This record gives sequence, structure tokens and C-alpha cells, in this order.
Amino acid sequence: MKVSENLLLDTYHLLQLARETALAQGHAERAERLSPVVNELRNLVIQNREPSSSQPTGIMSGQDFQTLLSITSRSSSLLVQGSPSQERYQAVLAMAAANMNETDIARHLGMTLEEVRTLLQIAQPRPSYPSEPMP
Repeated sequence: MKVSENLLLDTYHLLQLARETALAQGHAERAERLSPVVNELRNLVIQNREPSSSQPTGIMSGQDFQTLLSITSRSSSLLVQGSPSQERYQAVLAMAAANMNETDIARHLGMTLEEVRTLLQIAQPRPSYPSEPMP
């Protein structure tokens, strides 16, 4: 279970303050008992800040989706940044069709959120207009 970063950090600061207060008041034994707890909390805060390596869940854990992500990751690294690319466009559309949100699409493909939104808007069906003007 992952603890909220703010809650963990606040608890660490509170116990660190209690330890320092005990030292300031001359209660070295009390401060000594709090030291291992403060040190362990410091380690937990550091670990909590590191990116999680947990496995994806839900739709993102499916084999088809993971295959799509690996293909897109490989092909996006081969593309020239800033150049129009049919492959990137197709990857954005495929990820969106798999219900991936725009922010995650941008992150996985190394694009800005606006680029992703623009490509998705381009893909939106447009109303068809009659080829001949109406009288």
C-alpha cells in the first residue's frame, strides 16, 4: 500500500521535531528512542518519491495494449522529432482507441499534450457537405 507523500512527509517532520525537542529539553534517552523511527521514516519518504515500478492494471495491463505500447515506444525513438509522421499519428489514434488518456499518450510518445490533442481533433469525423450548392 502506498501512503500519501504529504502524509508521510508530515509524519516524518513531526517525529523529527519531537526528537529535536527532546534533545533541546535535555531528554537524550527519549531522543535516542525516536532516532531509529525518524531514520526509517526518512528512508520511506525517499522511497515514496522514487517512481513506482508497479505493474499496470486494468486495460493497460492487457497483452494487446502492452504490445502496442512496446511497438510505439520503439518506433517513436526512431522518428525525427518535429517531423510529420504517419506512424506517430497512427500510434496516437490507436492509444486513444484503447481508452488511454491524452496525457499518457503524450508521455509515452514524447509529444506535448497540445500535439496529441491536435492529432485527435484532426481525426474527428467532419460533417459532409453536399458537393453542389443548394438553391
